[in-house]
Amino acid sequence: MIRSSMGGYDVEMVGGCWVYSDTKTRVDPNGLTRPCKKCGKDFGKIDGVEVDPCLGKLPGVISACCGHGKPEESYIMFENGINIEGFLLSDGD
Repeated sequence: MIRSSMGGYDVEMVGGCWVYSDTKTRVDPNGLTRPCKKCGKDFGKIDGVEVDPCLGKLPGVISACCGHGKPEESYIMFENGINIEGFLLSDGD
């Protein structure tokens, strides 16, 4: 079985479609519809681009994800071509 995660939730491929592992409901191919598993904020768009609700829009960044409770899945892609993957973010604790 093919497995991955989206927005902090485990997902799996079933019958050619991605579904959430916990509810077996289909993942919307147009974007994330469940709130972030870590912070509970809804995913949204800024200037037409889907952004990580935990991070928002960051200057000099093309794309970023905090991992939503899975730090090994976090990444940041800078405009200058530098990419960083799998880092820990402080949650204020």
